[in-house]
Amino acid sequence: MKFIPNFSALFLRILVGCLICCALLINSSSLLAQEEEMLTDLELQSKEEFNSLKRAIDSPGNVYKLNLKNQGLRKLPPTFSKLTRLQVLILDDNPLEEFPSAIATMKNLQILAMANTRIKSVPAGTFKNLKNLQSLSLAGAPLGKVPVGLENCPQLEVLVLSNTRLKGAAPASLGKLKSLLALSLADNQLTSIPPEFCTLPKLVQLNLMRNQLKTLPPELGKLTEIGDLEISVNNFTEFPEAVTVLPNIRRLIMSENTITKWSSKIANMRSLRYLNIANSKITLFPTEICTLDSLVLFIANNNRFSEIPSAIGGMKNLREFNIAYSNVKVLPAEFMQLKELRILNLGYNQLQEIPNEFCSLTNITTLNLAGNSLSALPQNIGTLVNVTEFLLGVGNRLSTQEMDRITKLFPPNVVQ
Repeated sequence: MKFIPNFSALFLRILVGCLICCALLINSSSLLAQEEEMLTDLELQSKEEFNSLKRAIDSPGNVYKLNLKNQGLRKLPPTFSKLTRLQVLILDDNPLEEFPSAIATMKNLQILAMANTRIKSVPAGTFKNLKNLQSLSLAGAPLGKVPVGLENCPQLEVLVLSNTRLKGAAPASLGKLKSLLALSLADNQLTSIPPEFCTLPKLVQLNLMRNQLKTLPPELGKLTEIGDLEISVNNFTEFPEAVTVLPNIRRLIMSENTITKWSSKIANMRSLRYLNIANSKITLFPTEICTLDSLVLFIANNNRFSEIPSAIGGMKNLREFNIAYSNVKVLPAEFMQLKELRILNLGYNQLQEIPNEFCSLTNITTLNLAGNSLSALPQNIGTLVNVTEFLLGVGNRLSTQEMDRITKLFPPNVVQ
């Protein structure tokens, strides 16, 4: 007899099998969704921030943000691992001595702040599954080295390793963090920046203050997106030319470096808007800076300038100018070209006279002339109608009559 298959029975068996598979898939998808549920930024903002570890562990399914800052925690209990939905975890200012191993399993974690702990090392493999991590701060932890595996965090944008006892050359491995926007290595003992470090295509902000740097590599120019660089309190004696090729730099803080030599290439820094060279014992005002009409703020107090160059007029968009505690005796005529000035600090110099033309700077709102050798002010000083803070009294030689005149021109509460 010829065999004829029973298609109805066969179809039924196939249908049942498909239904079972679908059920398994649906169940597994729902479990996966429950395990990896991520909230959008807007949804996350609306969620409660938990501040009690006990309360968080009692309802782990509701905990997306946990802030345990400064709660005296020395270790975290095993039940901490229940908090699988955490996206924000703040453990700053706790005496933790071991890095909590449960963090390695928190795949949704986006922000991890663990500043000022006693943690000396981060276990290998910690960052293997933290694919969503965007911000990490381990500032103040006595690590001695950069944790391994950070390159496994493709979304890492902010990394703070300030005061972590790093020494010698900055770690070349940081060059692998291609999504990094902001990096702080401040308050360490770094002596050099290797070329491999300079391969961060998106880096916008770099803080290297309070290290032991003397130079910066030419390759720094590859960090084309840097807009904010801080290299104050290092060992620079020359203005680092590598900085002058950063095309988008807008803010440069390099105070407390004894700069004795400037670079003519400063004129190339056409995007620079904020420059701070305070407390650097500089004897000659850097005329190269005067070509930067992009500058809005120039902070250079506590130096040893004896004069302001006539080229100062080139800084025509300057809004804040601070050369307090220097040795300047005269304001050049070109200084009166700085029509955009709002905040002017000439305090504690050796000025004996303020020219009448000075009063054409009518946009000034804060004026410090204290600590000079002035015996009188221009008769037309009252034209500075926008001044709301006027520091004048200490250290000058103004007569009682002159002080009375100034007090009548300006509200008494702003003349000190």
